[in-house]
Amino acid sequence: MFENIQFLEFNDAWISDRSLTRASEQAANQSPEIQNSLNRLIQQQTPYRFAFDGRVRLKIPYPVSPEDAARYYVPQLFVICECGPGYYTLRENYDSYEILYTYSGEGVLEYGGQRYSLQAGDGFFIDCRKKHYYLTRGEQWVHAELHFDGPQAAYHFQEFYKSGNPCFHESRNGKLLTIWEAMLRAWQDFQLYKQLHVSNDISQIIAHLLVIKDQSGSGDATPESVSRLVKYMDRHFSESITLDKLSEMVSLSKYHLSREFKRYTGVAPMQYLQYVRLENAKLILIHSKLPIRMVAQEVGFSDINNFARQFQRHAGMTPVRFRKNNQNSKRQSL
Repeated sequence: MFENIQFLEFNDAWISDRSLTRASEQAANQSPEIQNSLNRLIQQQTPYRFAFDGRVRLKIPYPVSPEDAARYYVPQLFVICECGPGYYTLRENYDSYEILYTYSGEGVLEYGGQRYSLQAGDGFFIDCRKKHYYLTRGEQWVHAELHFDGPQAAYHFQEFYKSGNPCFHESRNGKLLTIWEAMLRAWQDFQLYKQLHVSNDISQIIAHLLVIKDQSGSGDATPESVSRLVKYMDRHFSESITLDKLSEMVSLSKYHLSREFKRYTGVAPMQYLQYVRLENAKLILIHSKLPIRMVAQEVGFSDINNFARQFQRHAGMTPVRFRKNNQNSKRQSL
């Protein structure tokens, strides 16, 4: 899994809170950036007890400005654990949200006064500020963990957890792992608007978990055609996209496609595309000095006047006013 993603890798049995210190010592030949990131992890995570038993692969954080941390979902740590019977984590009051997914073997989670068994395809989404304990059941538990935070994380977590159950299930050929791998590629690549891409992928992961939760046991899974088009528009919103093109992609009539798409997303396909374009335009306006005409082109509008009209309807103000307001907010926060 994740064959093209670069990780720091360790093979050992590390006991209790010495484990990340041991990782830092073994990574002494790495770059100063990696050393600094590991030291930050040690400082953040020393209040809890854990034991790593087996092979561990880490994707460590990259520097994020305070402004980006206040606007985006920010990844804190990604870990793939191939854990033996001695693995456990016991923690609370850790400023992070965690999504865990089980590839094979079996684990156990204790959270919110309940105990949950985790087998292949099972996962959980938890607030790490609350006390939690998870461990290997049996001989091996292979799982991946994503830690993250963001200004909307608390709201979205509460929406997911409103049933009182932090767990979910999806097979390995589902959408979750595809988005997860896209996030990791954006995480490690050097590219313009990197934080926007990573944050968008984390947002998609959370949205997908909310859909899984809502549809659990209902038998009303989102059709592959709708999922495929949502993913396509999320990635290719800057390109020329028409309803004819979308209908051809999934071999459905425009009428049938529009009806099915709205049934599962709440909006028509072209409305969804416009929403994605305008939300991305907001981020570019905030974080760049591109002329308004170029911002319009970047998000797929060929007519700047149409872009200005649609943006005013969407944001309640012109692109120029939106940029000015957010630049003032950024200066005040410095």
